[in-house]
Amino acid sequence: KLTYVLDGGFSHIDDVPGIGSTNWYGAAQYLIYAHNDCYTSNFRVELFEDTDGFRTGGRGLYTSATYGLTWKPSPGLLVRPFARYD
Repeated sequence: KLTYVLDGGFSHIDDVPGIGSTNWYGAAQYLIYAHNDCYTSNFRVELFEDTDGFRTGGRGLYTSATYGLTWKPSPGLLVRPFARYD
């Protein structure tokens, strides 16, 4: 009934005008709980580090947290409202 997922990524690029070389990386963690066949709770926390501001326009650590409930009224149809904090 309970599932944990960790998704991570790292990128590097050379020859960036005005910067030279730069990196950015992040991780997203998911905690998923299946209440029954129709309802699932989803909690996600993401961290993203943009060391030189190349990807976002501002260097720093970016964070977000999201909670949502998935309703499956029929096969192939998902309704996923959520609340998010950045």
